[in-house]
Amino acid sequence: MLHFLSKKLLITIVFSFIFFVSLQAQIGTANGTYNFGALGAANSHSTGFKTQQDKLAVSNDAGSYTATSVYADYANSINFTGTNHNVAGATGSLTIKAEGGSICKTFTLKNIRFYLFNVSNITRTVTSFAITLKNFAGATIATHSLGGTYDVNTRTQFKLTDLNFSTAFPVSGYTGVSEINLSYTFSQSGGGLGLNPNGFFINKIDLEDISAILPATTTTWNGTSWSTTPTSSLDAIIASSTVPSASFTCKALTINSGVSLNTTGITATVNGNITNSGNGIAGTGGLIVNTNSTISGNAISFNGALTVNTGATLTTGGLLTLASNATNTARVANSAGAISGNVTVQRYIPGKRAWRFLTAPLSSDGNSAANLSSTWQGQTHIVGPTGTGLDAATFAYSMQNYTSGAWVNVTNTTTTTLFSSAVTLSNKAFAMFITGDRSINTSSTTQFNNVTLSASGKLLQGTQTFALGSLAADAYTFVGNPFASPVDLN
Repeated sequence: MLHFLSKKLLITIVFSFIFFVSLQAQIGTANGTYNFGALGAANSHSTGFKTQQDKLAVSNDAGSYTATSVYADYANSINFTGTNHNVAGATGSLTIKAEGGSICKTFTLKNIRFYLFNVSNITRTVTSFAITLKNFAGATIATHSLGGTYDVNTRTQFKLTDLNFSTAFPVSGYTGVSEINLSYTFSQSGGGLGLNPNGFFINKIDLEDISAILPATTTTWNGTSWSTTPTSSLDAIIASSTVPSASFTCKALTINSGVSLNTTGITATVNGNITNSGNGIAGTGGLIVNTNSTISGNAISFNGALTVNTGATLTTGGLLTLASNATNTARVANSAGAISGNVTVQRYIPGKRAWRFLTAPLSSDGNSAANLSSTWQGQTHIVGPTGTGLDAATFAYSMQNYTSGAWVNVTNTTTTTLFSSAVTLSNKAFAMFITGDRSINTSSTTQFNNVTLSASGKLLQGTQTFALGSLAADAYTFVGNPFASPVDLN
């Protein structure tokens, strides 16, 4: 008798424990696996969304499958019950999001578990499946889509990490998630009932780090430290001209009024727009643009190495200068991306009365060609014995180009183009005798000083092929470097 009572007591305890765990799986903020019980009415959470227990909301198209339904293993699941929910081949879609209040604003999504409806072991083919994760601000964190079809047996649970996405869903999951968008279609490759969108059951969700405290969206450099370690998902705010302690990666970049981002010895990698409310980007370090980015605010004069990565476009808005001074000249590093909009390109010339080989690596991109009189002549003198637009009548010409195997004097600065409107090969090469800026007396044979030449246009990018024609033995030609960068001829 005592032996029988002991067994009965043990069974009662075990059953009570299982029931307790099932309840806790639906509510609370502990790390763990949660199911989908007790959906609210349509719009009970907000327009378009039903409440789902204490920490989630689901789209109104979600239906609830209860424990009293035919197949108990689907208990406390949700399925798609919207338009065409029972039409074979139609697409189902559901959204699951944080309730957004005092319990849950973000979470780490580790996994989601699914069933396909039917009697056991009927093969079904998932023909398309996509999941998009967004943060609390609505920005996309990640998107995964199938790299092909995926076969699965009905009544057999499968997970996100099982699906053959083009890029595998990480075992570590994604942090800072506030919204999950799912869409899917199926086809039947076995017997039994056809599979419609409402036959796809979202059974459980694995969550960690459930929090009502929003993660930081920005980090600020104050001259001593960052308020939060910068990452590609955080906007960086520069509040001091002191160079940051190390290279950093950020989302958008904002430079506050009165300060500049000093890049000397570091590289800043930007994954968003660049807003300059201050003094731009100083120093000789690196600036890497990793995604599409637009410059706004005040003009930026940059003296370092600019890289635009594959798939990215930097839109300058005419606000970018590749600066040149006595110690360094800015350059565009080896880049697979694109730069859109006008860029001002400078070249510092140290004080000396000497001939220089020069070009401007620019195009006017379909607009009127840029003449010498409207560009370099605004910064230095161009002279000669006679001509149009020259600064002074001197015994010799100070500017030449190389044409048909001979040096030809520049006699008209109003019609001679520095660069043309062509998209490629628009830059012209010149030999130029420079004495300094326009403060130099053109009659002097001894005066000189430093000068910075400057011109604005669209940067030449991509392959530039020069057709040199047929050259005689030991003949020369004269080609201007088409890039705002040194060129390795090896």
